[in-house]
Amino acid sequence: MKSTITLKLSEKWDILEDFDGNYYILNLENGDYYEIDSMKFKFLSLLDGKRTLEEIINIIAQNFPKNKISDKNLGDFLEEGLIKGFLKKCFI
Repeated sequence: MKSTITLKLSEKWDILEDFDGNYYILNLENGDYYEIDSMKFKFLSLLDGKRTLEEIINIIAQNFPKNKISDKNLGDFLEEGLIKGFLKKCFI
């Protein structure tokens, strides 16, 4: 049986929207946070460890039809998430 690698948000991190419509990813342990755009917020909210990246990209494309997700931008964001620890790999 072939396993598929998926991603999910680390338990040490959460995503938030403030009253002004700004989006953040917050480290629950040390208080570090990063402002993110609405597309990244939606992307991170869909990472449940069960959906594949392809499924998530299709959902994002439906929700943000005017924004094109480039492989480079997505790759950079995923790499950043794994390095900073807000993303973790799952196997299904």
